[in-house]
Amino acid sequence: MFFQVGWVKADTKAIQAIHDHVITHNPRVSVSHNNHVAWNLIIKNIQEEDRGQYMCQINTDPMKSQVGYLHVVVPPDFTEETSGDLMVPEGGTVKLTCRAKGQPAPYVQWRREDGSDIVFKEPTGVKTKGKAVLNIIN
Repeated sequence: MFFQVGWVKADTKAIQAIHDHVITHNPRVSVSHNNHVAWNLIIKNIQEEDRGQYMCQINTDPMKSQVGYLHVVVPPDFTEETSGDLMVPEGGTVKLTCRAKGQPAPYVQWRREDGSDIVFKEPTGVKTKGKAVLNIIN
């Protein structure tokens, strides 16, 4: 006797596949099995939006299920909100912003061109995951 196997993206409750039939309209998703013993949900060309909980269900009585979490790692990249080259007169004030995105969120920090730390007498900037603002005030 063969039991029906279903795949669900648990955090969105979106049904991915039931037995041999792919339900989702995502062409990157398919299913395979080894003689109805080992079932696989296959997602090609993983995208950031594929991240989440996936659940495999077997239609026994009571139903059995197994949940796993798919982590999608995205390399860091700068966003358009990052400051470019600026020209400021001596004695002027400047605010430089650096934003980066990625998964996990990248740690952003301002440094000198040679890699050394920028040292100030008082804190003048803000550092958070994915964003760093450097305020130089005269």
